[in-house]
Amino acid sequence: MKKGIYFLVIIALIFLISIAASASGQEEKAEGVTLNYMWWTPAYEPYIKAAIEQFESQNPNINVEYDTAAFDPYWQKIQTLFASGNPPDVFDMSVAFVWDFAHKGSVFVMEDYITKDIAKYFKKAIDM
Repeated sequence: MKKGIYFLVIIALIFLISIAASASGQEEKAEGVTLNYMWWTPAYEPYIKAAIEQFESQNPNINVEYDTAAFDPYWQKIQTLFASGNPPDVFDMSVAFVWDFAHKGSVFVMEDYITKDIAKYFKKAIDM
């Protein structure tokens, strides 16, 4: 089970790093960037919080605010946030919902941002 949790944390960090790189490239000499991250397993909070703290210590100009909910309320909240025009910057995705989000244009294709640095990432996470 711990391998699964670490795997999820690695995936989340890949997205955080990619978005942070994108955001820092768009804002010249930004004072700081705040990213909003959501996931659906509250039981993983200690692991996610530790990963966020490590990420923030390695990227001092990036602050990560996070939120979590159980699976069903999570998807209601995510859909409401997207509908209101205020979605999180990074969020966990389920294969059960990915087509709907992609069809609505709600997900961002990350390949162009991570392929140039692909060797830095955990190979199994990329091969998914």
